[in-house]
Amino acid sequence: MKAITPEQIKAAAQALDVPVAALRAVMEVECRGSGFNADGTPVILFERHIFYRQLLSHGLNGLAQRAVKERPDLCNPVMGGYGPASSQHGRLAAATLYDRACALESASWGLGQVMGYHWKALGYPTLQHFVNAMYRSEADQLDALCRFIRHNGLTDALRNGRWALFASRYNGPGYAKNGYDGKLARAYSRFKADPWAGFNGTASAAPAGQTQADAARSATNQAIAVSTAAGGGGATIAVSTSPPPPAKTETVAPAPQPIPPAPKSHWPEMVLAIGVVLVIGFVITRAINSRPTERVVTEG
Repeated sequence: MKAITPEQIKAAAQALDVPVAALRAVMEVECRGSGFNADGTPVILFERHIFYRQLLSHGLNGLAQRAVKERPDLCNPVMGGYGPASSQHGRLAAATLYDRACALESASWGLGQVMGYHWKALGYPTLQHFVNAMYRSEADQLDALCRFIRHNGLTDALRNGRWALFASRYNGPGYAKNGYDGKLARAYSRFKADPWAGFNGTASAAPAGQTQADAARSATNQAIAVSTAAGGGGATIAVSTSPPPPAKTETVAPAPQPIPPAPKSHWPEMVLAIGVVLVIGFVITRAINSRPTERVVTEG
């Protein structure tokens, strides 16, 4: 079952040593309903400027420039151009035709809208393990959110209700303009009175005062980098909030398939075989040349 349960939320809060109300407040402000679309695919937001950056970081400069020319809506040094929430899996599928790994790393995923390119920093063995977790359940998506909070040193801010500090590092420099600290504070007050208020078997409904248009505007401002507090040496993570998609009418890209391993090279075996043949040929030639010549004696 993909929907999260109260027991799973409580366990996650205990593992972070934060109040259930605080964790639910973050979930409510970030996901606004569910970590999954109506068709069972995870809620994502594809970031075109992150895709451009990821291609460059993988040394694919030529491919990046070609993608910018051919599909500026998918690859662009400028943030924006998100399109409707219902188009995100189609955009991701189109980007994978250029480079699958970079495309998966350039989407934010699930309840916490955690960017895919942080799979390694958050302790996933591979990018595919991260993606599979995002498809598996809301509990796995919440685990990614908790890994992000822990990795980026936000546990104390969440535990003590320091919403401005938390929002500035989770939601980026635009947090004040979009009022994220206030939204977190109001959601926390609501859940402090009743930790399970509005719980209906999945993530809670949209918080009071947050419209879908408000959520769409915030998406443009939330592809931000957050570094660890001490020394800024940790990996960065980008998070974003996209409005919950409406009932699907278009075809949505299927779950990404596992990344195939690189084909095995057979050159070592071929070189060894050639060497063996040459050695055998050399030995045979030496043997033939070293045989004594028989003298033929004829009777006179």
